[in-house]
Amino acid sequence: MEFTEDNFIDVIENSAYDMGVLLQREYFLLFTKRNDKIINLLVNSFSESNGMLESKAYLMKRYISKMNFEQATTFLTAIEKSV
Repeated sequence: MEFTEDNFIDVIENSAYDMGVLLQREYFLLFTKRNDKIINLLVNSFSESNGMLESKAYLMKRYISKMNFEQATTFLTAIEKSV
């Protein structure tokens, strides 16, 4: 089975952020086409209270330079609400 970007998105959609970190470390070169979808999922993950903050922060750090203004605003709002 070949790993694809869709597999990574499925992991993030299922809130398995710790597994997402492992996959991102191994296959980061494959994640180029659907960055917008990945960023939206990560931004929305900060609204969830399911823990795994270190994993979410690690993944967000990898994509923060690719965010657009709307995503950054949503991200900051989610952080402000949780603090």
